[in-house]
Amino acid sequence: MNSAISQPPAKRPRADHDEDEYPLLLKCTRSAPWFEDGNIVLEAEKVQFKVYKGILAANSAIFRDMFAIAQAQGEELVDGCPLVHLGDKSQDLAHVLEALYDSSKWLDDSFEKRKQMPLAVAEGFLRLGRKYEIDHIRNQAVQRLAVIFPSDLKKFRKPLSHIPRTHPIAISA
Repeated sequence: MNSAISQPPAKRPRADHDEDEYPLLLKCTRSAPWFEDGNIVLEAEKVQFKVYKGILAANSAIFRDMFAIAQAQGEELVDGCPLVHLGDKSQDLAHVLEALYDSSKWLDDSFEKRKQMPLAVAEGFLRLGRKYEIDHIRNQAVQRLAVIFPSDLKKFRKPLSHIPRTHPIAISA
């Protein structure tokens, strides 16, 4: 007797859960900041951030108004918190949230003490600072870029002569 005929074909073992049962867990990644006791999850480009509504609302009139609107029944939940889908770049959102939740990273009132800011961070601050009306975030990027790109034509024509050696922005992507 042929042993290949008597053996049932090898099957893939059944998973403990169905993909349809946990669609968000399989398709999205969690990123910092992710606070275990946060009360809202923001998602951009399939990257999720669990943060606090109060901090967002205190810094942004747009978020404050968004949270004031009553949530619909049957809303999507992640980790027990409402999920808000945003059409922003996940890196931009990560940079802005990092600044909001760890202000020592980029936000310093003393220009001389500021850390170098990569251009990608400045771009994110400009985009989302304007979109969500987070003025102090937007202003951080504007102030740094104003030194690099002055409004005075004479200063602009003298390449880099107007930029202090200790300028806190790194022109790199």
